[in-house]
Amino acid sequence: MHLSRRRAGPAIASLVALALAGCLETTLRTAPPDLPVSLESLDGPPEAVRNRLAGFLAAEAAQRQMRLVAAGSPARYRLRGHLAAAPSSGVTYVWDIYDDAAQRTQRVAGESPARVGALTDPWAGMDDATLQGLARRSLDGITVFLVQSQASPTGVTAEAAEAE
Repeated sequence: MHLSRRRAGPAIASLVALALAGCLETTLRTAPPDLPVSLESLDGPPEAVRNRLAGFLAAEAAQRQMRLVAAGSPARYRLRGHLAAAPSSGVTYVWDIYDDAAQRTQRVAGESPARVGALTDPWAGMDDATLQGLARRSLDGITVFLVQSQASPTGVTAEAAEAE
């Protein structure tokens, strides 16, 4: 009997880890329903890259059941993106998330490895796979914030409160 308990411990731990991983995956892949989010601006890339990235962001948002609305439309949150590309580091992104009262509630930042162009125009080498990865990483962070903001009684996460 003692030997069975010893074997059961790791099995139970594995099941708990799997269950928690499933929760994290759900958090990253599904936004709260009926929560309109507007993509207000995207600074950094040239227009052609910005338009392609906006398309990938829209597709990724649809997969997450996130209601992405046009700039200027009524929305609970507004996104303002800032991107920089460098041949040595890929793409660095910052997404500022504003509430409907125009207060910044969260900043999501990170880096996305990328095959970029020459030093004079690092955006030239951005292929669709790179932009799709950038959209996915960006929306991972944004979706986590949206889920947390709806779970919080005040709608503001602890991270957002520390940022101010």
